[in-house]
Amino acid sequence: MPVTFHHVAAVTRDAEASAEWYRQVFELRPNWTLETFAQLTLDRLPGLKRIDELVTTGFRIHLMEMANTEAARPADFALFQHACFAVDTAEELERVRDRAAATGSAVPPTEIITDDDGVRSCYLTDPDGLEWEVTWIPADADGR
Repeated sequence: MPVTFHHVAAVTRDAEASAEWYRQVFELRPNWTLETFAQLTLDRLPGLKRIDELVTTGFRIHLMEMANTEAARPADFALFQHACFAVDTAEELERVRDRAAATGSAVPPTEIITDDDGVRSCYLTDPDGLEWEVTWIPADADGR
């Protein structure tokens, strides 16, 4: 059986505010919330208060609200530079960017850039400072 991707986990200062941002920008829907954890989980993640799972077709994010995020800022997790959502059309890329701009986030979305293959992308920052790329790849893009 091949390995398949399941979810991305992100530390947040405020699960409700972050969940609202992900609902507005990426149209994710809440799936479940946990506030009780196994001891192994608490040993691995001291200060964990809750986890919210938000989903869409083919993607899940676990928003992990921590009691002490000062020790768990995104910069401390250098292996997570960004993750990327792909959209089906250039118009949907523009809609996602517009929704992100409408949230009034402290870091506005970047402009949409187009590379030499016609691939279009922009970058968004969630309320906790995690960067997300959103990309549209035309069918004729070379090597994608």
